[in-house]
This record gives sequence, C-alpha cells and structure tokens, in this order.
Amino acid sequence: MFLIYINDICKAVPDAKVKLYADDTNLFLFDTDANNLNTKANTSLKELNTWFETNKLSLNIEKTCYMLFSSSPKNCIKLVLNDIDIQKVHMCKYLGLYFDDQLTWRFHIDYVYKRLLQLIGIFYKLRSKLQYVWLRNIYYAFVHPYLMYGIEIYANTYITYLDKLVKINNKLLRILQNQPLATPVSQLYTSFNLLPIDKLHMLQILLLVFKCLYHSDLVPSIYFNYFVLNNEIHNYNTRLSQGLHICGPRTSFGQKCIQFKGSSLWNRLPTSLKIPSSVVVFKKNLKNYLSTL
Repeated sequence: MFLIYINDICKAVPDAKVKLYADDTNLFLFDTDANNLNTKANTSLKELNTWFETNKLSLNIEKTCYMLFSSSPKNCIKLVLNDIDIQKVHMCKYLGLYFDDQLTWRFHIDYVYKRLLQLIGIFYKLRSKLQYVWLRNIYYAFVHPYLMYGIEIYANTYITYLDKLVKINNKLLRILQNQPLATPVSQLYTSFNLLPIDKLHMLQILLLVFKCLYHSDLVPSIYFNYFVLNNEIHNYNTRLSQGLHICGPRTSFGQKCIQFKGSSLWNRLPTSLKIPSSVVVFKKNLKNYLSTL
C-alpha cells in the first residue's frame, strides 16, 4: 500500500533520477558545472519536500544526507532545506553496497572483511567435526555470497585495496580444507571449484556482456545498447570487426568503467567462447577458461 501511495514521486522531481527502495528515496543528479549542480540539487530537494508535504508525509532531515562524486576536490556543493544544512557524507550504504565519494570501495571491502573475519574461529571448530562436502557447502553458504554480491563493482578497484579480502578468503579456504601453509593457493581454489576474487570479477562482467549480446531479455533495458559491435560502427573488414567497439577513455578512472572493461575483456576471449549459447553453458566454459589463466 505504501508503494502505491508514493508511486508518483518520480514526477515531483522531473530533472533528477529518483530511485526508490521501500521508504528509502535517493536522488541522482549530474552536471559538468558545479554551480549549476548546486542550484539543481537544492531545487530538486525543495520540489521533493513539497511533494512530501502535499501527500502528508515528512522528510527526515536527520537521516537525509548527500554525497558528491567529482574529480575536482574544489567543487563545493551545499544543500539547504528550510534554513537547515543537509549533512554531507563521504560514505553511505546503498542497496547493500558501501559507496564512498572517490569510488575506491574501501569501506565496502572493510565491511565484507569484518564479516568474514568473524568466521575464522567457527571454521576452526567445524573442520574436525564435519565431512568435506559439508565444509564446502558451508563455504558456499556463508562466504561466497558476501564475495559475490556487487563484485562487478567493488572489485573494480586497486589490487592493494582488495588484498586483505583475498588473504582472508585464502585463509578461510585453508582452514576448511585443513591444509598446511605450504599448500599452493591455486590448489585450495581447485578443490572447491572456485575462482579467485579477481577472476570472479571478470566472470561476472563477461556474463553481463554475454547476456547483453545474446540474452537481452535477462538484463534491464538500460543495457540493451550498452555494448556495440565494431561492424555496427563501420563497414571495414578488419580483424576486430566482430569484436566490441571500445571508446578510449581519457583518464585511468574511465578505464574502470564497466562498458570499457567489459568490451576489452570480451575482445580478448577465444572465438570459441563468444558464440551464442545458453547462459549456463557459457558460464561453465568461461569458468573453465578463467581457471587456466
């Protein structure tokens, strides 16, 4: 009933993207000029507040905050509503992911790390009491979901930031398999039919590309034209005419864009992997391929 009641909230702020999750409302605004963005943000906030008042709802100022994503630290945005300053934050949780204003994902990595850290003592006690197959199932039930959720996004960061997560994952695998320190890490992953975090990141991005190209009904409409083949851009019969078109980013930050990274990874795949098939078959073949890298 509440969702029906607030169904028209998007119309209240025509110049912003309104994203809703239950009673959580988020506004997303973009502008290349800081002053324009500041004006747009304050106007949108007032329009949203007017909608709340009209519908006999209220905006909780204490729980309202904003974050600025910008390559320039000099950009200063200030939000004010009813003469009250809105709190600016450098990190917030959105749909289970901890975003920071520099998109380093360090807060989210720390969150997952602390969650996994709590399992070390428990796993030490369980490894001598349960069969191997159950220990493997426990890993997939209590560790793997934390690593997989949003891995396309949070693993798209510096290796140094991911290092602590990689190490604790290796440690948990070693504990459950009761293997000595001399055991190669690759053996730990092979035993549980797993991929390391960096390859899981590649797997998920390539799955997205595959779905966009051959199973567009499985992705949101925003991804319908997200990846474009070179032969759709030009008619030249080049070696990469069947590959994905890559728009060269002007910054190192742009190289972390999923569109650029996905296209680059796809173009490097063997031709045998890029043929149309079911998602299950592609995922199995791709996982086998990545495990050999």
